[in-house]
Amino acid sequence: MDQEKKDEVYLNLVLEYIPETVYKVARHYSKDEQTIPISFIKLYMYQLFRSLAYIHSLGICHRDIKPQNLLLDPKTGVLKLCDFGSAKHLVRGEPNVSYICSRYYRAPELIFGAIDYTTKIDVWSAGCVVAELLLGQPIFPGDSGVDQLVEIIKVLGTPTREQIREMNPNYTEFKFPQIKSHPWMKVFRACTPPDAISLVSRLLEYTPGARLSPLQACAHCFFDELREPNARLPNGRPLPPLFNFTEYELSIQPSLNEFLKPRTAAQTDAAAASASAAPQSDHSQPDQQEGRASRRATAPASSAPPPSALAVRRAPFGPMKENNIVKRGNCKKSEQAKDGWKNKNDPVLLAEYKEKERLKYLKKKKRDNGNVKDMTPREHRKARKTGSLIHQIIEKQKIQENTDKYANQNTPSSEDEIIPEVPLLNKEREAETKEIERIY
Repeated sequence: MDQEKKDEVYLNLVLEYIPETVYKVARHYSKDEQTIPISFIKLYMYQLFRSLAYIHSLGICHRDIKPQNLLLDPKTGVLKLCDFGSAKHLVRGEPNVSYICSRYYRAPELIFGAIDYTTKIDVWSAGCVVAELLLGQPIFPGDSGVDQLVEIIKVLGTPTREQIREMNPNYTEFKFPQIKSHPWMKVFRACTPPDAISLVSRLLEYTPGARLSPLQACAHCFFDELREPNARLPNGRPLPPLFNFTEYELSIQPSLNEFLKPRTAAQTDAAAASASAAPQSDHSQPDQQEGRASRRATAPASSAPPPSALAVRRAPFGPMKENNIVKRGNCKKSEQAKDGWKNKNDPVLLAEYKEKERLKYLKKKKRDNGNVKDMTPREHRKARKTGSLIHQIIEKQKIQENTDKYANQNTPSSEDEIIPEVPLLNKEREAETKEIERIY
């Protein structure tokens, strides 16, 4: 027996040691009621999108993008994507399991039970990670699969019939309660850069095809700071190799190559001169930033970057300062002096004071999910009703799908179908229903 074991051959993989994860770093800042500095968010997320661009070009979908699976070396700033236990080579026409990906980062088409999805589910998950780092907490903290959809609708609004058809054609006959989308500017803090909000809004789209590709995300103006010639880590070290693209990587979307390359000092001077000649507002609207990203996504390979894209720049990486670390809730002081709120004789100031107190009261009563701010009692009642209706619609559809599936199927047709689409027993389903009703 021992002789047989000695003759056996084993395959072992020896990889470099990465000490931390993005999740641990974010938790460290969160304990101090802070968020990760925006420069670090750019550095980490750029590397995530570059890694996704490579595996997606090979047809591989990770299917479990989350902060816990992003290894991080704080000293060098290197980020590595790990845990390919759920990864799969997606083939068009072949069914895939929809009960996949960690809940907070699960794309809406997966919640709708789609089995013919694309690699864009990873893009949605990456968008959730970016939003979480900007907020300091998950943007869609659902307690269950159905509650996850409710949290998404609170921000993005009710999906249109066309969007539902793109996610899962089986749901086109269902009518969801109409909820308006919440402005992205109100989802994030006032100090959040507009280009960061623009990036998140282009990643978190209902329609999978409308989401940016990973390389388009890398070319987004949010990451322009990394392309500055003098960009360095806050500890003074040079940035990790971010732009050592191989010929294969440059062949994925050649039209973006001009926007992916780092800038030279001459280009930086030209951009500064252009900015001084035609000054722009410091607080560009997200739709303007979105337009720049769209031009980058469709520009031919031979075209030069548009002047507007070159003119909007951020300060390069430098030594870490106190203002690089922003405490949640303290980004923007009220323009109204404290004494003004106490002047009850002025009807205008009195109305503002009452409105401020009302908002403070609502914020204390509602759940601390950081998604929708300043909800009125009427909006709360509507949200609870929405959650109940959506829960009933989704449950009815899932029960029907499972009944048809297991009644007509004796053996699974693919390796993914071994896992049931909705692995909830009746008791678990009842418990989940009671929990949703308790919340809403």
